[in-house]
Amino acid sequence: MKEFEVRSEKNLVSVKKMYLELENSDKFISNFMEINGIKFNLVLMFSFRVKFGMGNLHLRDLLRKVEKLK
Repeated sequence: MKEFEVRSEKNLVSVKKMYLELENSDKFISNFMEINGIKFNLVLMFSFRVKFGMGNLHLRDLLRKVEKLK
């Protein structure tokens, strides 16, 4: 989360999508979104048991649901 805070504060290049795996094999997947003029990063955290492919499927499903809120 700190990575996103620093990028936002310093107006660094926007990250559209990010995959991050920690030393304990927990995973973070994020996707940049804009809804009704509000820009944000949707970040999901998965345990070490979840593979990136499955996490990405969950992210895409959630993105579709969020998009319907427009």
